[in-house]
Amino acid sequence: MKNILLAIQAEKLNVSDIDFGCHIAALSRSRLTGVFLENNSTAELPALKTFLGFPYVETIVSSDLPDYPERQAIIKKNKALFEERCLMKGVRHSIHLDKAIPRTQIKMESRFADLLLINSTMNFEGEEEEELSDFVQDVLVQSECPVLVCPKEFTGIDEIIFTYDGGASAAFAIRQFTNIFPELDEEKITVLQVRQDDEPIDEQNLKQYLGMHYSSASFNVVHGETQQELFQFLFQRKKALLVMGAYGRSKISRSLSSSTAEKLMLSLPNPIFITHP
Repeated sequence: MKNILLAIQAEKLNVSDIDFGCHIAALSRSRLTGVFLENNSTAELPALKTFLGFPYVETIVSSDLPDYPERQAIIKKNKALFEERCLMKGVRHSIHLDKAIPRTQIKMESRFADLLLINSTMNFEGEEEEELSDFVQDVLVQSECPVLVCPKEFTGIDEIIFTYDGGASAAFAIRQFTNIFPELDEEKITVLQVRQDDEPIDEQNLKQYLGMHYSSASFNVVHGETQQELFQFLFQRKKALLVMGAYGRSKISRSLSSSTAEKLMLSLPNPIFITHP
């Protein structure tokens, strides 16, 4: 049994994410842990007050805020809904309620997890939805386990697409996914290669590896610009799960190698598996 985490914005629950998490957990016979994240990073604020004419500083905690009871009622309701959906689908589950800084907490949780599920629209900073929030970007970079980005609306999985450019990162992602989900050995497997030139890529070792783990795998080679070809290939495959290589750990590599992954997450309905060595 594996430990699968589902990151949940405590006051903004997405039921589709729960259903997707339950499907993945049931598929791999794993426990699904709902990590309910509260953004309390600005809750404890110093306030200047006076007593008998003398000024003093008092810290305002979360429970002092006027909307605290309402927020707690919403979180309680969301936790109950999570448990209800898991029980209905027969999935072992647990709940962690993290009240500290969300990005710090989810990184700590991922250290001893096998997989982290997250919605690409999760946002604690109120940023524009045309871009991935800093929170999601940081999770993709700092997570200490592979990340599976939830689909916009889960309707099932009927194909696994491995993107392969001949590099070590793509190969690592394929191995990680295969190790986490050995139950998918009978699924339709497609290896997609996007080439901008005619330079051959050694496929022999990959074909041998996939032959040991999957009943069959087809190889597709397309030529052109990577981002455009990926969109075109995936557009009609709304139930396909996409497996991609490394999401850069540094700011430089993030800006250079992660733009395609970010656009895919925001524009396509597919679940996307991302990892880094």
